[in-house]
Amino acid sequence: MKNNITIWREPETVTNYLDSVFGDFFGRTRESAMTWTPAVEVKDKKDHYLIEAELPGVEEKDLDVAVKNGMLIISAERKSEKNEEENGRSYSERAYGKFSRSFTLPEDVAAEKIEAQYKDGMLRITVPKPEEKKAPEMKVQIKR
Repeated sequence: MKNNITIWREPETVTNYLDSVFGDFFGRTRESAMTWTPAVEVKDKKDHYLIEAELPGVEEKDLDVAVKNGMLIISAERKSEKNEEENGRSYSERAYGKFSRSFTLPEDVAAEKIEAQYKDGMLRITVPKPEEKKAPEMKVQIKR
């Protein structure tokens, strides 16, 4: 908890004041609870990259995976579960709202071969590695 004493400060709204009081007490403010970034892991496999994103509470219809301008873009929205019977809830660490993550793709990647699977709150994206372009082998004539 902060122990700052301020003799004079700018007037603030009631919600900002409550956020500062309860944010200090509970550790999170209303603004930080409205944003979230999922945990992502990128694995370098022999012939592909595997991107895994943890998206618990996200429905597949609220999830989008796209390729644009050499970037793989994952975006989603986790919607708040509003239950009118939960009048007693006073603290929540759950974050809701929209997010977007972008990954630069390797040059010459075959975007049409990128695959995505979503199951049990885990998004798995397979990005095939570009095929290695080997220089042709040939004998060079020596001029005399």
